[in-house]
Amino acid sequence: MVTVFPARLIGQAGDRFVGRQREPGWCFFTVLLLTQLAWGWLGSLVVGWFSREQEFRADQRAAKLVGHDRMIEALACLQADATPHYLPAILLAWGPAERIGKGINEIRTTHPGLSARLAALRAAT
Repeated sequence: MVTVFPARLIGQAGDRFVGRQREPGWCFFTVLLLTQLAWGWLGSLVVGWFSREQEFRADQRAAKLVGHDRMIEALACLQADATPHYLPAILLAWGPAERIGKGINEIRTTHPGLSARLAALRAAT
């Protein structure tokens, strides 16, 4: 609903001003498609940000329960085992390997990498 309603409003306005018609035409459907894609993409960025923040909060709560040192050790063990050596290089993307890359790939992920989680825990101690 968050993406459909604004997309329909913008599409109808585009058809009335550009296409000079009252019924939905090519402009309406084009604008509808593009605005739904844009709103959906922006929404996924917001959801990803909340998910990453929730992961950091979960690490902090777990560290309070079991202790910071034990939580850091557990994440370090996970990080050491994160690169599967038995997979061919082309299949590493499907394994539990941590994403390598900056920029848009970091924004699109829903979970922070183990190195970022470890850094946040070490900074909190």
